[in-house]
This record gives sequence, C-alpha cells and structure tokens, in this order.
Amino acid sequence: MRPAKAAISNELQGHWILEDMRYSQSPVRSHMRRLGIISGDSGQDFRRMGTLQSFDRTWYGRVMVERLEGFCSENDWKRAYNEMNEFEKELHDWGAVIIKFWVQIDKDTQLERFNDRQNNPEKRWKITDEDWRNREKWDQYEEAVDEMLKKTSTTFAPCIFWSPLTRNMHVSKH
Repeated sequence: MRPAKAAISNELQGHWILEDMRYSQSPVRSHMRRLGIISGDSGQDFRRMGTLQSFDRTWYGRVMVERLEGFCSENDWKRAYNEMNEFEKELHDWGAVIIKFWVQIDKDTQLERFNDRQNNPEKRWKITDEDWRNREKWDQYEEAVDEMLKKTSTTFAPCIFWSPLTRNMHVSKH
C-alpha cells in the first residue's frame, strides 16, 4: 500500500473498530464476483459481508489511463462514467456506504519524489522510464481527473479529495 493509501486506511481504522479490512487492486466488479458478493454479469446478487473493502483506482482506469494511453475508444471511456455510477448506485441501494477518496500531490512534489527515487540506490527500483513518460502527460491526467471527479461524485457515492501535503479534505460537488 502506498503511503497516502496507508494514511487513509490508518485514519479509518482509528475511527472505527474494524473486524476485517481488505485492500484490493483488482477491478471492483471482478473482485466482488470472485468474493461472491455478486454473481454473473448482472451485479444483482449481493451478500452482506460486514467488512470494509478498499479498492484501488483501477475501477477508474478506463477514464484515465486507458483513455490517455489509447487502450480503449472514446465511446468506451465516455460510457464508463455511466457504468461506474450505475454500479455504485446498485451498491448504495443494496445498503453499502460508499466513500471514495482521491489522493493527489502536486507536480513539484511528484518531481521531488521521482528525483529522490532516481538518486537513491535503495529506491531506484521504484522509478521507471514509464513513470517519467507518464509525468509528461501531467496536464492531460489532471484534466481527466477533474472530469472523472465531476462525473462520478454523486449524492450516494461522493468523491472526497484529499491533499496529503496540506492534510485538507473536501467533498467534490455533485
């Protein structure tokens, strides 16, 4: 788990007694299907788990990485907003409480971290040419993130924007 994700997890655990918290980097639907929360493609068969489940950003990959890298068509990534909102609405209607955090650092902090990794032999393995190539697309990613937050923050599944640098949180408007 990355430091920001660990901080959020620790913050949540500090406020609630959690019997079981799971963290997943796999896409939400396939992960829930594997756990038996949903079956088939319908997403209608929900089973209560009594746990807190934390999902990584992969659920939103279609409207960010896949979009910017050309791994899907424009129609596919535009359709994904509706699919995400419909699925999260199904979870909400089932009784799930959905809290989505978007954790972001600024461009200067990212560069500082990249340089630290590049110049530290113990951290060098954490940085690749791909990281530097993606950094060149910062402005495109920022635009995609802004659109994602606007189109997926809903009354039933709000996005909470958190800056670890300032420790400020605010809920994205829906």
